[in-house]
Amino acid sequence: MKAAFDKVAKKYDRFMITNRLYREKEVTKLLNPSNQQTILDIGGGTGRYATHLSQYAGHITLVDISTKMTEKIAQNSKITIINENFLNTDLTSMHYDFVIMCDVYHHLRDKNALLEKITLHLKKGGKLLIYDFDKSFIKTGLFKLFEEILFFERLFFEKLSHTRLFIKQYGFREISIFRDKNMYIALWEKE
Repeated sequence: MKAAFDKVAKKYDRFMITNRLYREKEVTKLLNPSNQQTILDIGGGTGRYATHLSQYAGHITLVDISTKMTEKIAQNSKITIINENFLNTDLTSMHYDFVIMCDVYHHLRDKNALLEKITLHLKKGGKLLIYDFDKSFIKTGLFKLFEEILFFERLFFEKLSHTRLFIKQYGFREISIFRDKNMYIALWEKE
């Protein structure tokens, strides 16, 4: 996956903007972070969300496997970049107020390992935000086909209804769901 994202890094933001897939304002409104709070941005890519949220949050740790994607992030004292696979990243002493995954969830096969690790690093009462595609829609199938051709890798899209039940099993309470055509922004709180 690293090689695929390194390959598309130069054109990634343009593609996301052209297809109106960025939702920084909606994400910021749902999180409503303060300058004392910390955010873990899993698969943060070019840093679009981290950069926007750094205006409000105290500190952001962005973890992304692609160095070419993260090279696009402007120097920012509030953002720490870790170029690794999140599941292999050592964050033992870190606990966050928020964990976000924007356009990332469908790339990850082992969702059990993902949620276990998120649960370890999210404070009690912390919030998990996922912005992703809902497999229930035909348009999502077209995005899946496009991405699988582009990345030469299998993707793991899910129906929102499945994701909601799955995340609840890890001790999260659903706070809100914002639907936008074939995509959603979902916010959960760790109980």
